Amino acid sequence: MLRQFSLRAKLRLINLVALTALLVIGISAIEARRSSMMEDVRRQLRDQMSIVFSMLDHYRLQAESGALSTAEAQQRALAQLRSIRYQDKEFFSVGSMEPVMLMHPAVPALEGKNFGELRDKNGKAFIREMLDKTRSHGSAYVEYWWPKAGETAPSPKLSFARHYAPWDWLVNTGMYIDNINRQFYRDSIWFVGVLLLVSLLVTVLSNLLGQSVLSALQDILTRMRAVEETGDLSQRFPTERRDEFGELARGVSSLLGSLREAQTELRQHRDSLEEMVQAQTQDLRQAKEEAERANAAKSLFLSNMSHELRTPMHGVLSFAKIGEEKAQLLSTSATPARPDMERLSTYFQRIHSSGARLMNLLNDLLDIAKLESGRMELNLQPLSLNSCIQQALQEFEVQLQTRQLSIALQLPEADCSLLADHFRLGQVVRNLISNAIKFSPDKSEISIRYHCSPPDAAGTANVELVFADQGVGIPAAELESVFDKFVQSSQTRTGAGGTGLGLAISREIVQAHHGEIFARQRPPQGSEFVIRLPVSMPSATQTTQRN
Repeated sequence: MLRQFSLRAKLRLINLVALTALLVIGISAIEARRSSMMEDVRRQLRDQMSIVFSMLDHYRLQAESGALSTAEAQQRALAQLRSIRYQDKEFFSVGSMEPVMLMHPAVPALEGKNFGELRDKNGKAFIREMLDKTRSHGSAYVEYWWPKAGETAPSPKLSFARHYAPWDWLVNTGMYIDNINRQFYRDSIWFVGVLLLVSLLVTVLSNLLGQSVLSALQDILTRMRAVEETGDLSQRFPTERRDEFGELARGVSSLLGSLREAQTELRQHRDSLEEMVQAQTQDLRQAKEEAERANAAKSLFLSNMSHELRTPMHGVLSFAKIGEEKAQLLSTSATPARPDMERLSTYFQRIHSSGARLMNLLNDLLDIAKLESGRMELNLQPLSLNSCIQQALQEFEVQLQTRQLSIALQLPEADCSLLADHFRLGQVVRNLISNAIKFSPDKSEISIRYHCSPPDAAGTANVELVFADQGVGIPAAELESVFDKFVQSSQTRTGAGGTGLGLAISREIVQAHHGEIFARQRPPQGSEFVIRLPVSMPSATQTTQRN
């Protein structure tokens, strides 16, 4: 908490604490002095009372021995008590416990009268208090106000009363304590004077010390701020002081000197490093430009060679198909060469199957090349999602029946129409259905659903299309990397086939439609691929731009 206060405030707090401590100590000392003086008065009263009780015991013993009658012994005892004085003016008085005053040397008029209702100037019934306490404890100290002999003004007095049980007397004596109060007042005035003097000295000394500390600290802080604002490490600090601030200034000066040396070395290294970086940057720039030119040439070559690569492959597939049909036709005829025709049909089937796989690979490679080179154009037309999904499922009907896979279609009643390239978006749908079939266990279910969201604040409505399977799924760490070229999930890399280009091509096509595609896990088993597309596009025809 003290960290929130300034050094000046902390010094003032120390001053205040010191003065408070002096005040508490002084008050405690005065109270202790007064308590000591009052205890001395009580001790004197007890001693005087002990002497009187010894005298009363003397007369009581004479009465018990028969030397004197009880009444005579009491009269002699009262006569002797009347003449006793101590401290020049202090005396004893005796009364019965009824109470009736038996002897009062200062006010004889009270003798023979009931004195139980006597009160001091404050209305305190001090006699009644004496009687009650002596009945309970045998003796009592009582403070009250009563005039001194020959005076009318009351003064504070401390009385000590004791019950003399053999004769049932209340013996009382007291001493005025106004002198103790006067001494207390004198001590208080003296203490206040000393406290004021000490407070003045402490305040002056603390201010001088605080000013010295604060001025030295402020000087160092000012120079440090100058270093911070200007960055000038040559700033000089006062190092001639021999106290802690001098040590601090010398330490800061030494630190700045080290920083100046380090700054000089860094500047030299920076100059040499800039030259090295410039040279290496030039080499890297040249290598990057050469790599970009080579990549552009590769993509341009593949794009330009698309028809040249596809034309002979179409020929191979066409003639393989014709040969397969001829072989099947001949194999059904009743000729001696039927077994040979069946083998020939098998050969043509293998040629056609291998050529089809090679054609798919070439198509994927050429699509990637076109997308990377920016030469793939999108023909955006109104598209019915329901029709697109239904047409794609018809192409996979045989595979679904062979694997005993069921399709759970969750299509909205109102068809969602959006601007898209029919062929390219259909290619994405076929890729995702093909992947779901390929990696789903037999007799499982594939779910396809979509819904259209209402327009947002910007007036844009989106459609979300989801393909879900019950396969082995995709690890969380690979949900993004499966969309990279030539990359397959570690869970699906089991020899099921594929080039690792389908998802990469799908992402390129979806992004060309200003949409997004991503994968997520499907508890408890399987994975989901989600496509989000805007319902409308800026223009009816758009060419993808890829850097």
